Amino acid sequence: MADVVHTFIVTTTPEGRGSDWPHPADCPDGKNCDFIRRASRMGIERMADLGENRPDGTYNLARFGFHSLCLIGDDGHILHPALPAPTPQAGDPSGCHWCGINERTHARQYTEGPGYHTWTQPTQDQIKTRMLARRNHR
Repeated sequence: MADVVHTFIVTTTPEGRGSDWPHPADCPDGKNCDFIRRASRMGIERMADLGENRPDGTYNLARFGFHSLCLIGDDGHILHPALPAPTPQAGDPSGCHWCGINERTHARQYTEGPGYHTWTQPTQDQIKTRMLARRNHR
């Protein structure tokens, strides 16, 4: 029998970031569900950390190790902890279109718009704006 999908919901409200992990009504294990036990062991703060730096949405939970839970993507692979969006580097006019990091040190970055991405050529307007900002900063 396939596992019932257990979800983790990340939301942004005027009061701040929020998360919720409602137990599915159709879970055959009811109150004896392993997901409930693992969530209890992890504690509310570590459960909330699963949504840190993630865009609003519904994510799937999976068992991790002996006692923890993790988020998984639609493909069933673990979603590694999300990193905050990098700070744009105003000093590099030819930095990435999405995050401003230069091509040589970019590798893969995460930003809310495109998600994980490789270096992308900036537009001519971005290059001009960045050059003017760099000149005015000096």
